[in-house]
Amino acid sequence: MKTTVLVLMVLSVSVAFAAPKKWTPTDTQVAELESTVRLENLHDGAQSASPSLAKYERFYAGSVLDRRMVILGEFLIPEITGHQPGIHIVVNKDEFPVIEGGGCTVIHVIYSPTQRKVISTLCNGAI
Repeated sequence: MKTTVLVLMVLSVSVAFAAPKKWTPTDTQVAELESTVRLENLHDGAQSASPSLAKYERFYAGSVLDRRMVILGEFLIPEITGHQPGIHIVVNKDEFPVIEGGGCTVIHVIYSPTQRKVISTLCNGAI
């Protein structure tokens, strides 16, 4: 009996710490991310340098970093892609557009849905 209980405890702990390898963020999680992310700090606090989030084409995908579920985001000024601003929730970050350089016309975000906080917000490479 004790062995069975111990095995069940080990299995339940293993399941609790196992994060799925692939997952897709929900609309609610993306809305929470978008209400949390701040772009004004990307330009040394010069708020006028960053367009509002609604002016970006935004791509989101679920990922796992250090065994924790995160949402990866990529924001692009539409002039780069030729598309309209909007939200694209994709299965894998490999579906994000690949842009070399671009400075803050391309922004990368990492968000923790469990902690409900932005972990990282960075501009792409130099223009």
